[in-house]
Amino acid sequence: MRKISLLTCLILLSLVTTSAQNVDTLMNEAKRLLEQDHPAEAALIFEKILETDAQNYESLAFLGNYNYLLGKQMIDKVEADYKIISQPNRMQTAYYQDQLKHIYDLYYEKADDYLIKAIHVRENDHLNKLEQSIQTFKKKIELKPIKSKKR
Repeated sequence: MRKISLLTCLILLSLVTTSAQNVDTLMNEAKRLLEQDHPAEAALIFEKILETDAQNYESLAFLGNYNYLLGKQMIDKVEADYKIISQPNRMQTAYYQDQLKHIYDLYYEKADDYLIKAIHVRENDHLNKLEQSIQTFKKKIELKPIKSKKR
């Protein structure tokens, strides 16, 4: 019985060591991709790192920032397109709001999740500001009613 316990401990120890080495290898690959300006590919590797180490601060912080920035780019474009319309009708306003909600679902929801986890691992003013920005945006898209025309 003691031999089985010792063997089990040795196997678990080797798995932990292998996982740590794997995380280091993946982290180096992600950083290399970032240096080569391939953030989308790096994001996939950072997600893979989180499968092994769910508390990996660098991965959480990168993915939070990355998804936030993707969402922000999309929001800026949608808002610029909407501002061109001098007097938007109800349909245009509804479409605009749907686009903002879609962007939240695609990017900001993920960014929010990663940022909260990263902040729990280590406090960071920049991540806190991004998190606050997402919360403000979330309130904006959930509370903005469609104005109806009076008859």
